Amino acid sequence: MVSRVPWNVVLLISGLLTYVGLMQHLGAFKQISDFLRVDGSPLLSLLVLCYIAGVTSFAASSIAVFVTTMPLLPPLVADGVSPVGGVLALALASVMVDINPLGITGGLILGAAEPSARPRLFRNLLIYGLVSIPIAPFLTWAAFAWW
Repeated sequence: MVSRVPWNVVLLISGLLTYVGLMQHLGAFKQISDFLRVDGSPLLSLLVLCYIAGVTSFAASSIAVFVTTMPLLPPLVADGVSPVGGVLALALASVMVDINPLGITGGLILGAAEPSARPRLFRNLLIYGLVSIPIAPFLTWAAFAWW
């Protein structure tokens, strides 16, 4: 049973979670929060935050990215962003990009696939992930930022 575990996927996921945890521990997200603030426009700041979550989620766990970017949201809520809309936009921007071979979801899908189907599946998941990076954060922001 243990021999069927896709250990390369387990190691990839462990490394990515460690990387995101290290970024949080070093205060990278606080610096990002200060940097992303667009003066006078909390909605544009939310859009920037959605793109940060989407790009980061491409190579890391969407849940870990969502949890670590959530502390960046309260200053935007204080500036007028809807709390519900902000959380929904941020959560969906993180999750929609995660189905790629470098993320947890895509890695698990790839690890569970038949070995003969993996090269094609890898390519398709990678294309989906790369296409969703510029599109998904904007769509989630456009749909939920105005709530």
